[in-house]
Amino acid sequence: MHIASWSGGKDSCLAVYLALKQGKSISHLVHFDRPNNLHGVDPKMIRLQAELMGIPLVQQKVDSKDFEQEFKKTIGAFAKSGASVEIDPSISPSSAGSLSRSTPRSSARNATARYIAPVSR
Repeated sequence: MHIASWSGGKDSCLAVYLALKQGKSISHLVHFDRPNNLHGVDPKMIRLQAELMGIPLVQQKVDSKDFEQEFKKTIGAFAKSGASVEIDPSISPSSAGSLSRSTPRSSARNATARYIAPVSR
């Protein structure tokens, strides 16, 4: 089982497309709705995107200050079920506030999930 971090932007879309093209089955998209949303995509649009792709969506409303903690908690819950984690590789310190580029990897590691980034820079 693979889950994908989903912002609704072109980078997460490409990451999911490439993962699917590589034969991976995406069981869920994970989206965090926060005040300073990375792309400003309306949560309703995120739900519609997931629905049109036929991939279940886990969507949580969080404060920006709680994002990293909620990210780790959500990844951890999936990891307990044996999920691998597809992370949007566009996450950077400037775009994600306190979330650093290493956080997705360390969050996956701390949650005993396997970090996979299908798009490399």
